[in-house]
Amino acid sequence: AGPAGGQVSHALVWLVRGLAALVGVGLDTLVVVGVIRFVGRIRPRDARQRRDLWLGSLAVGVIAAGLHWAGTTVVVGSAAHNALLAPFAAIVTILVLVNFVARVLLYACAWIHLTEHPEECQRRGLPSA
Repeated sequence: AGPAGGQVSHALVWLVRGLAALVGVGLDTLVVVGVIRFVGRIRPRDARQRRDLWLGSLAVGVIAAGLHWAGTTVVVGSAAHNALLAPFAAIVTILVLVNFVARVLLYACAWIHLTEHPEECQRRGLPSA
């Protein structure tokens, strides 16, 4: 295996990482759709409402995947050299990650709800979709 073999394996590593990220975003999106539909009891009645549900869920999935990456790679990776700091950094990272993902999910639910009920937007003086 010469230099070409190293380039192929490097490209394969990036391909696998990209596919794993896409699968992660897809699973996050499906979980968010499930949470909104079953816990929030939101039932889209037409194509526009279904589109808004899926777009909002995809946005949450992408942001959650980015937060997962940032939390695991940046924060925990930087604290890995200090054995005393690493467990506390991991716990704090998980708490902050859950907080941020919950906030993003709440924003997406509010956006989906307001696009589902444009009359409420008009009553409150908000721009409707």
